[in-house]
Amino acid sequence: TKYSFSCQKRGCVRRSITQPASDSTTSPRLFLSSLPANFILAHAAGQGARTVGLYHPADRAGGVARDGAEDAARRLGLRLAPVRAYPRSFEGIQTTAKGYADAHLAEGADAVLLPDVAQGLQAAAAFLNQFGLTRRETLFLGLSGWDAPSTPRENALRGGRFASLDPALVADFAARFEARYGRAPAPEAVIGYDAGAAAAEMARRGRAAGDPTPFDAEAITDPAGFPGAAGKPAGSVIASASKGVGS
Repeated sequence: TKYSFSCQKRGCVRRSITQPASDSTTSPRLFLSSLPANFILAHAAGQGARTVGLYHPADRAGGVARDGAEDAARRLGLRLAPVRAYPRSFEGIQTTAKGYADAHLAEGADAVLLPDVAQGLQAAAAFLNQFGLTRRETLFLGLSGWDAPSTPRENALRGGRFASLDPALVADFAARFEARYGRAPAPEAVIGYDAGAAAAEMARRGRAAGDPTPFDAEAITDPAGFPGAAGKPAGSVIASASKGVGS
């Protein structure tokens, strides 16, 4: 059995945990983890951070987030250290959190990126707080998976910052989708729509330039992004875990 918990003044309390959807190619959690980390790390750099730690789930979604963070750190000239993974369970986080916290403090990292969601996110943050990483000295960072009502319920995450899809644009997309198809869109629908918009834009640019390879790596990883339903580029809104998007 796997557990989540909440850390209170007298210790940690176990609760049953509902595991996230499997990390298949259609998992919303995988899509959320693949959103560019460039925006949140650029925000951290703007706040004076020079070294950022990464504590991520040891699963496919966590690996996607790790790759994105490593690429973003290279682009921004940030040092990404330490980088540690944890099995996404109560026991896995409990076993690895102290090792990460000790390494984080030894590296003198200014911030920590936690690319998890829901109960896994709350557990990771609470254990790190228990082992010495408090929000008073450490900037907690996340991706758009933090954009949930449960996030600020964990005291360690309050005041943390995360990259989010623009809620006004997402709401507009959802309204148009429901008007056309008679049902609400799945969480990853807006990202799929933007992927299609990006492909169409690359094809248009390729035709205009006479480029026979419009979908090469340079075009796909263009840091300027592409216009789409979630904005340009997706994930460019910086939000607070305590006050919401745009605060």
